[in-house]
Amino acid sequence: TDAVAQGLPIDIEELRAALDDPEGWAQEYDPLDFLDSASVLLPYELLALCESATASEVISPEYWLTRPQFPLFLGIDFGRKRDLTVCWSAENIADLLLTKEVLALEKMSTPKQVEILRPRIRQAVRVCLDYTGAGVGLGDYLVEEFGEWNPTQDKFGKIELCQFTQALKQDIFPKLKMRFENRKIAIPISRVIREDLHAVHRVTLNSGVTYRAPHTDDGHSDRATAAALMVRAAGSSSGPFAFSVVTDRDSQI
Repeated sequence: TDAVAQGLPIDIEELRAALDDPEGWAQEYDPLDFLDSASVLLPYELLALCESATASEVISPEYWLTRPQFPLFLGIDFGRKRDLTVCWSAENIADLLLTKEVLALEKMSTPKQVEILRPRIRQAVRVCLDYTGAGVGLGDYLVEEFGEWNPTQDKFGKIELCQFTQALKQDIFPKLKMRFENRKIAIPISRVIREDLHAVHRVTLNSGVTYRAPHTDDGHSDRATAAALMVRAAGSSSGPFAFSVVTDRDSQI
């Protein structure tokens, strides 16, 4: 903005759109919302305490053909072109969230992603989905098939549509860290997963606290976001009704 004021012929809004990162723009270019401090959300030593050989990054396709032994929860961070889609699956075993799979899909068409995600969602008790940007269309489609989870509106399906507001970030990322601090989550022993989780920072701005991760060739800490959404799904698992799809033929009985 200072350069524009001094006569530099550039389009601020075009630059902002090209960056495609509102928080990064605020940190780098907004003089009223500069960075005061930042700290790693999940230090390596904390991650190491929760890495376990019993957790898995990849699981046999047969797992999705039968009902899991323990309640299964999913967190899905959707990406289409720039970022990964990550589906983090975990079973809740006596309040320990044991990771069963960390599925990463890259630059895959939405119909193909739905085809892959469908058997996983069928077996889950609850799914929290990133309902932001491209995720809006996917969320609308999945709600039609599996029902929406929104108890405040008397909706008790499987899919919670999570818009990535500041309030949501301030809710899910501290709860993810609490899971690690309390040793209530088991994650695979994986360098890729470790680095993804470690990349998230708690950032203090003039306008408040937020959570950020840098864009890299491997995404935007999409695994960490999916893990945080999975923890949220596990924390909202109660509900008085079960959802099932009613077909036109059923309605005529």
